[in-house]
This record gives sequence, structure tokens and C-alpha cells, in this order.
Amino acid sequence: MAKLFERLANEDWNKDDDKSKKKQDANFVACSERTTSEKDKFDEYEKKYGKAKVDECCEKVKAPRSRVEFEKCLEEK
Repeated sequence: MAKLFERLANEDWNKDDDKSKKKQDANFVACSERTTSEKDKFDEYEKKYGKAKVDECCEKVKAPRSRVEFEKCLEEK
């Protein structure tokens, strides 16, 4: 039993943490991660709506930002 605990304690849990966070975070927008994990999505938003509108919605929709609410903001004229 001690060997099992030792093995578990020494495993790299970051990979598992990242997987669970990605599932959980899929429903939220992190404006602070525009140049990292959210870069591709923000590139799409900026191409479709423009950088100024994306910046406006990052300010207007407060964290934690629901992806649905953020995209509603983008759609507003």
C-alpha cells in the first residue's frame, strides 16, 4: 500500500488537471489568456467582430465570463 501512495505522490498530475480544466473552462472566456490557451478563439473573434469589439466585451462582461454572454456581447451592435 505504501508503494501505491508513493507512486501516486510522484506522478505528474498536471496533464490530468489540464484535461479537466479544459472541459470546465470550455464554457468560459478568459480575456487574460488571449495570447496563450485562448489565442485561436480570440483570433476568430477578432477576425469576425474586430479587435475593438472584443476589447469592449472583455471590459463589459465581467469574469468569470460565460462564453454565451461574451458571444452575445459580440453580436450586439
